[in-house]
Amino acid sequence: MSKFVLLKALAFAAICFSMSFAQGGRPPSQSPPAPSGGGNPVAAYVFGGEEMRGDLDEDLADAIVNNLVADRRYSQPRRGAREFYREVDRAQARNRRQILSDRDFCRIGGDFGVQYVVIMDIERAGRSNSVWARILDLNNCVLVATAEYVGLIRNASEVTAAANSLSAELLHRRIGKRGGSASSRPISKPEFTGTYMIRTMWNRGVDIVGNNNHNAHTWEVKGQASQNFTFEHLHDNTYRIVSNNGMVLTATTSRVVRMAWANGENQKWRVTTVDGNAVTIQNALDGRFLDVQGGNNRNGVSLIVYPQNNTNAQRFRLVRP
Repeated sequence: MSKFVLLKALAFAAICFSMSFAQGGRPPSQSPPAPSGGGNPVAAYVFGGEEMRGDLDEDLADAIVNNLVADRRYSQPRRGAREFYREVDRAQARNRRQILSDRDFCRIGGDFGVQYVVIMDIERAGRSNSVWARILDLNNCVLVATAEYVGLIRNASEVTAAANSLSAELLHRRIGKRGGSASSRPISKPEFTGTYMIRTMWNRGVDIVGNNNHNAHTWEVKGQASQNFTFEHLHDNTYRIVSNNGMVLTATTSRVVRMAWANGENQKWRVTTVDGNAVTIQNALDGRFLDVQGGNNRNGVSLIVYPQNNTNAQRFRLVRP
């Protein structure tokens, strides 16, 4: 065969191959590209996004998700991470008086095919932003990783820096594995969610009347609505304790009052079972405990917060009304 004929044959074969690739998107023998991610759909949400300009909170959530997906342990949710974010925003807007709970994230996650969600809390820290992030497994209601970041988040480059730092830590600071945080622990299922009367060990009820800044106190139980409190489980394994007028139990310097919800740490409480049928109620801000002042069993005794002393003054029973 002459060189001219051989060159023509080769050229014709090349044209046919290129036409086949153009029509099919790839050669028939080539397999489709593998989907990104590791089959664990992940989304993200930011609490405290008002501390950031414009849509930087959504941009940070997007960047975190993209970094996790790029590592191939996670994948994009079927309806998109940003759509998940906006649906959570809508749910939060419908529930202005209460922060979304784990159950809310589970419900929305199920609708969007999300198995894991990165929840971030952003607060001001001087001139910078302080971010605490954690990955919640929505199927099992457990915390699987945590991360922290302090820095400015004012523009796209600073969003990228924050996202890179947080996602790297989330990927490698796994709970229960080497390098995990010793202080981190699984998030408990919301054992106490619902409406209860808070009874002292002397069978007085915790009572509160009036509006802002009125003291919680003890009073005999007569079925009054002012002794009913709704325990709402929050995403950070604490409870918001809501009185019958929609205000929440709030710890001040020493007193316990009811005030409008402001997402303050002094408005969040950890509830722990002790001795089988009693609980302690610990404030999330400084670790002090709800306490019947002086351990007094009379009517009208103020509720305070006080360092743990393991007495009956700091033990309560939660009773359904």
